[in-house]
Amino acid sequence: MAEQVGGIFFDVDLDTSKLIASQRNVDAATKKVDATLTSVSKATKTLTAATELQNKVSREMAKAQTDAAIATAKFGDATNKAGLSTKQMAFATRGLPAQFTDIFTQLAAGQSPMQIFIQQGGQIKDIFGGVGPALRAVGGYLIGLLALRRTGIYFAMITVATLLWDANPQSYSFSRCYTEEWVEKLHAGFRRNLTVPMRFVCFTDRPRQFSAGIDTQWIEGEPSYARCIEPYKLDEPMIVVGLDTIVVGNCDHLAAYAIGGKKLAAPRDPVFPDKVCNGVVLAPQGCAEVWRSFKGGNDMEHIREMWKRGDVAVIDDIFPGQVVSYKGKVRADGLTDDTRIVYFHGERKPHELPHVGWISRHWDYRAEDVRRVRDLDAEKSFAVHTGFPGA
Repeated sequence: MAEQVGGIFFDVDLDTSKLIASQRNVDAATKKVDATLTSVSKATKTLTAATELQNKVSREMAKAQTDAAIATAKFGDATNKAGLSTKQMAFATRGLPAQFTDIFTQLAAGQSPMQIFIQQGGQIKDIFGGVGPALRAVGGYLIGLLALRRTGIYFAMITVATLLWDANPQSYSFSRCYTEEWVEKLHAGFRRNLTVPMRFVCFTDRPRQFSAGIDTQWIEGEPSYARCIEPYKLDEPMIVVGLDTIVVGNCDHLAAYAIGGKKLAAPRDPVFPDKVCNGVVLAPQGCAEVWRSFKGGNDMEHIREMWKRGDVAVIDDIFPGQVVSYKGKVRADGLTDDTRIVYFHGERKPHELPHVGWISRHWDYRAEDVRRVRDLDAEKSFAVHTGFPGA
């Protein structure tokens, strides 16, 4: 049998002819594979570019949300400038977070600042009841927003950190109730009330099963209250809270403080108002020094010493009435429209107060359609739980 190799014909036997034919088939298949790999490579590059674009847009949107929250947080002295009463200003400012979010979202999308000014300026004017009050209240900052020159891509994420360990001889009687369910409820509360990207971390003493979205880290050494300093070693913008905490309102601006702030912020102690406590702490990036400088002992005293040195701000002065004690404020007065986070200290924990409407609603990790829903107006009314023994 004759076979052609190049321009020359050879006489070969049948087996050799089959071998040559097989080799040709292999060569043809190899070329097809090479062509396929080339197509895959091009598709991969296209997918990578699309993914990078999507990530860029996501980062821009996250930055827009965070900057909007920062804008709202920087609004503290607007009451006097606008010439409005406290109640009028409180009512007016409730609509501002959405307006600032819209402004940053439109900027991130590349819209014209003048077009944004026309669209959002009119709405802000209506919020304040006129051009004059609006300009006095937010004019300078609004112009600053519209004049922003974005020079890069920013990524903003807030870490929420808490701790869980099995009760031991060092545990107080009122803190022997914590389980994985408390972690789930805390995580659900922040998930419902944060729109900026969130990482949730639980420091724990042993392997535990949690829902998706809850990361774990090991507690170093024997678990104790002193370990409450440990989350600061993450050195990330954080909201550090105890498990006996209930989130009842949007916390984007609190996250924005942690993302863009310069120093820790802690609540004024509800029992000793001349001091701070660490029931809830807003911790900016660079907070690892809190961990590095800790020599052991009482974790709250360590935060107080930092406050005495001027390294800790007071949350109550930055966000009045938003991060409050159950026993010091909410037990007597109930929730207000400003309340964002309620922390419980000492005795009387959430699981002992199932009859309190706002607790039964906000302290629940289940889906909205199966959670216990109470009268929303009743939840906000003052002294909502008076008349219940032991509340």
